[in-house]
Amino acid sequence: MSSRVAFIAGPGAIVIVLGLVLALTRWMPTSHEDGAGPLTSVGAPTEDSIKTDPAPGADAWTFGVQLCLTGSKPAVLSNVQPTRVVGSGFEFLGAGVRQFVVAASHVPILSADGWPPAPDLDPDPMSSLSGYAVTQPCDYAVTGRYTEMLIGLGRVGTDGGGWDGIEISYTVDGRSFVLVLHHGIAICGTQVSCASPDQGKAGSARNSFGQKPVASPRNLGQPRVSIEVSTVQLCLPVRSTVSK
Repeated sequence: MSSRVAFIAGPGAIVIVLGLVLALTRWMPTSHEDGAGPLTSVGAPTEDSIKTDPAPGADAWTFGVQLCLTGSKPAVLSNVQPTRVVGSGFEFLGAGVRQFVVAASHVPILSADGWPPAPDLDPDPMSSLSGYAVTQPCDYAVTGRYTEMLIGLGRVGTDGGGWDGIEISYTVDGRSFVLVLHHGIAICGTQVSCASPDQGKAGSARNSFGQKPVASPRNLGQPRVSIEVSTVQLCLPVRSTVSK
């Protein structure tokens, strides 16, 4: 009798277990590299970093990260956090998202003084990151439309610090994902150096894509940002919004 009851209950238990496994699979986030999931940034795993060298009077900065879709379903953002923290002389000020059409006077933000960014840098309304639905396909080269996540970091003291890697949590059709970017953002100080191993040779250096660093003419003569791409560190000028 007992064996018959066990036989009858067995299939039901299997169904319950399978249901729990499927539910957990859907609920637990799937981590993926850039280009390997529904939400992407540059489209391939790349190690790089942007470090700001503080100008007099500057105490906050905005860092921009492109976001786009490899599929057709919206990616709903829920959170952004560092993979690892470097240094202790900084604080996280917030994050937002904007979408716009790139033009000569309306360009993506690499790094800029101030948080939130000044209106001349970001004339678009910045939406809250939590709950924002990314709908832009990765067709920027064709349409010029650009979705950009903006992250604000503030300076605390002179030690410097920031994020070594960025992890973006999101959902697509109810399934949870985490996009892992090997992209560092930091403020230079006593704990985080902006010095390049080949300082003074940046003009002849090439990044991992075989391209020479190019600075926009409207950014020349402004405070510098240190850019490191696949262990090659480049120092380029960036536009500053600090009032003199």
